[in-house]
Amino acid sequence: MAYIVGANSAVQRHGMRDTLRRLTATLVVLATFTAFEPAGAEASAADDARTAILCAYEPEWRALLSSLTDQQQVMYAGVNFVTGRIEGTPVVLIESGISQVNAAIATQTAIDHYKLDGIIVMGISGGINPDLHIGDVIIPDQWREYLDSVFAREQGGLYTLPSYFAAPQTEHFGMIFPQPVRIQKPAGGIDLHTWFPAGARLLDAARKVSANVVLESCTTDRKCLPSTPRVIVGGNGISGPAFVDNAAFRDFARRAFQAQAVDMEAAAAAHAAYMNKVPFLSIRSLSDLAGGNAGPNEMEAFQGLASRNAFAVLRALLVQVRHAR
Repeated sequence: MAYIVGANSAVQRHGMRDTLRRLTATLVVLATFTAFEPAGAEASAADDARTAILCAYEPEWRALLSSLTDQQQVMYAGVNFVTGRIEGTPVVLIESGISQVNAAIATQTAIDHYKLDGIIVMGISGGINPDLHIGDVIIPDQWREYLDSVFAREQGGLYTLPSYFAAPQTEHFGMIFPQPVRIQKPAGGIDLHTWFPAGARLLDAARKVSANVVLESCTTDRKCLPSTPRVIVGGNGISGPAFVDNAAFRDFARRAFQAQAVDMEAAAAAHAAYMNKVPFLSIRSLSDLAGGNAGPNEMEAFQGLASRNAFAVLRALLVQVRHAR
C-alpha cells in the first residue's frame, strides 16, 4: 500500500512539473506578444493623463484630425474615440454627434475609460451677444442648460408655475420658465445648480493666448467677413436641444442669461465634468448669429472657417497648458 501511494505521489509530482513547464512557456509567449502589441486606447496608471477634446460636427472633426499624430482609434458605446498628440500634448478626440444627450454620453464614457486632466468642447456655435460677429471665438467662463425649464400653464392670459417649482430667477419666454438643474446629492436631497464653471487653469491659459492667435477672415471659396475675428474669454454660454435661429429667442437669451453664445453640447459636457470633478472648457467660434442677421442663416457658408478658428485657439491653448505643467 505504501508503494502504491509513493508511486502515485511520484506521478503527481511529474505531472505538476510538466504543467508548470507548459504554463511558463505560455507566459513567455504572451509576454512576447504583449511587448510588441501597440499601446491600447485606454490609459494605464503609468501613462500621462490626456486632454479630452469633444466635437459634435463633421467640419470640427476634420479640423481636429488634421493635426493629430500617433492616431489610434477605438469605439465605446457607439462613439468614436481617437488617441494621439496635438502640439505634443496627449489627447483623446471624441466625435460625440450633435445634441446634449450625445455630448453627455460621450463625456462620461471618456471619463470612465481614460485618465483625463481636462475636457475641452471645441467647435461652432450661434452668436447671442449683438457685439460679436461670425468668426469670433468665444470661451465662456460658465455654461447653463437653458431649456431645463417648466412649460407653464396659461390661465387668464397669465402663465403660472406649480408651487413646487423654484421661483423664476430670470424672465421667461412665453410659457418657458428656465429652472436650475436638480442634482441628486450623494447623502440624499437635491442640489439646485444653475451654472457649470470652466476650469480656472484652462481659463487662465486661454487668456494668455487669446491676443496672439491669428484667425481666418475668409472661407476657402473666398467669401470674406466684414470684420477681423477676435478671441473673447469670459461671459456666459448656454446650451439646449434646439438649433436656435430665432431673433426673438436670441434677444431673450441675451437679456435673461447675458449669454455670449448658444450651442447644443457644451453645458451637458460641463455638467458631466462637474459631477466627476474634471476641469472643463469650451472653445466656440461663431458660424452664425442664431437668427440675429437680416438674411438667411449663414452657418453652412461659415462653418468651415469657424471650425478652423476654434481649432487655431485650441492648438495655442494646448501649447500653453503643456508649457505651464
